[in-house]
Amino acid sequence: MVKRLVVGRKTRRMQAIYSTGKPKTILLWAGILLLLGLAGCASKAHMGTPPLPAPPEEVVQKAKDAPKVENPYYNFLQGYMDGLEGETDAAIEAYRKAIAQDPSSSYLHLCLARQYLKTNQPQEALAEAQAVVSLDPNDVEGYSLLAGIYSASSQIEEAIQAYERVLELDPEREKTRLFLSTLHATSGDYDKAVEILQEMIERKPESFIGYYYLGRLYAKQEQFAKAEESLKKALELSTSSEVVLLDLARIYEMQEREEDAIEIYQKILEEDPGNLLVRDRLGQVYIGQKKLDEALTHLKALGQMAGSDAIQVHLKIGLVYFEQERFDLAIQEFLIVLAAEPDAHRVGYFLGSAYAENGEFEAALATFSRIPPEAEPYVDACLYWAFLLEEEKRLEEAVAVIEEALEHQPDDDRLWGFLAALYEHAEDYEEAIRCAQKALDKSETPAKHYFTLGVLYDKQGDLTRSVESMRLVISLEPENAEALNYLGYTYADKGIHLDEAEGLVRKALLIRPEDGYIVDSLGWVYFKQGRYEKALRELERAEGLIPDDPVILEHLGDVYQKVGTYEKALKTYKRAMEKAKDQDQAKIIEKIQEIEKLLSNR
Repeated sequence: MVKRLVVGRKTRRMQAIYSTGKPKTILLWAGILLLLGLAGCASKAHMGTPPLPAPPEEVVQKAKDAPKVENPYYNFLQGYMDGLEGETDAAIEAYRKAIAQDPSSSYLHLCLARQYLKTNQPQEALAEAQAVVSLDPNDVEGYSLLAGIYSASSQIEEAIQAYERVLELDPEREKTRLFLSTLHATSGDYDKAVEILQEMIERKPESFIGYYYLGRLYAKQEQFAKAEESLKKALELSTSSEVVLLDLARIYEMQEREEDAIEIYQKILEEDPGNLLVRDRLGQVYIGQKKLDEALTHLKALGQMAGSDAIQVHLKIGLVYFEQERFDLAIQEFLIVLAAEPDAHRVGYFLGSAYAENGEFEAALATFSRIPPEAEPYVDACLYWAFLLEEEKRLEEAVAVIEEALEHQPDDDRLWGFLAALYEHAEDYEEAIRCAQKALDKSETPAKHYFTLGVLYDKQGDLTRSVESMRLVISLEPENAEALNYLGYTYADKGIHLDEAEGLVRKALLIRPEDGYIVDSLGWVYFKQGRYEKALRELERAEGLIPDDPVILEHLGDVYQKVGTYEKALKTYKRAMEKAKDQDQAKIIEKIQEIEKLLSNR
């Protein structure tokens, strides 16, 4: 049976000595294999032994010149030599022949398993690794290889059991403890994962790996204080470890301790000014802090060093310029990206948006029109395209854009919802309601479409359906301030259910206390209740929050009239008149005339 030969201080798993045969023959093969210095099976398997050094050339030649006798010695050596030369198929064949002649050799099965792994045959490798531990229950390398195969195939429990057996046989294997901890974490047993790493540190207090991975594990559980403590311990053991510094900085970022993260990144750059990852992270942190000039400094430096990755840097710089509203510079950066990557359609969307914000509407429309239906941002582009057309009062063109988009994306509720808005703009409420109902049918978030329907029914004069729709919104989203306010204001404006209206608006105001429109609604509820002093206080606050809204100004004028401050009422009505739409001016003119008449009769 093929066994081990102890060479120096380590057991090397490459010696083939038989219990039968002539002593001279045994010593000859033992000598050859010892000279070969075999420490594995010609390759490093998953989590296995290190690769082998090439044997002395004269020994290889002697082996090649040896008589080709069909026996496990020869086939084993042939498999080993084939493995060294990268001839894995030949190595597999040789090892299989050797196993056929000596099926009880666990070591030959181990060698074959490793060759199977090299040729991406995991099932065959698994069968051979299982044979190894079956033949030799104390084979550490066999269990280690078996655990690696189980782990790679996501058989977590089996991998854990195999690694635990490795540690029973050889408790000093630090990396095995690390692998075992990782598997427990993967299976969700973080307490066990932490326990294993802590045991590693207890056995070896100077274990850099133990502290480092313990810190990462705590970070994954969002136990940031413990993570920071462990990583700082790792830094004590390796003061300049960049990988630890980077993880520590990321932990600070996750805690929104941006200044601490920046300090670490700058420390790394002092030692390594060309560190692309750190330049990128610094840029991102500064963007998050809205320190866009500092972000640009690092991103531009990154662009000069990034080589093949420079295109992505141009994209980030373009987005920073966009955020700074320096749209002309953003356009230049996006054009650079698209010149290199014409199919980067999301960048095309950014470019169209930059043109639109820069006032270059035709360029924006042309850019959006070039984004094909199969592209990820196609719907976003069509919505923005139609929005721009609507802004330019080209309503029919906007409808045509959305209808064409629906031919390609008929189940997109956003398209149906925007089409409903376009028909609402055209005051075609019947068609708008049809589209809003389509959007509702297609949507997984129906509340927003019920809200649209409520508004449309209201404009159509169908109060019952409008109220039903708003109540549905509130049942789905009890904290929906818009729906609460809309229903409360509707009741107040109609002069009905005023106590319920007050409760609805007050709840909306708790959610959005500084919303001028909701403050106006509460003032209008008080007005309808005849509580004019309270109405005056709320309506003056609403006007302070939104000074130029014609409805708020008209409401304020109404309450001034009720409390008898006619001069203020007249002044406020005139301001409302200046801001009101043409169709709303007639009733304000009547109120102005009434006040002027009252003042003239004094």
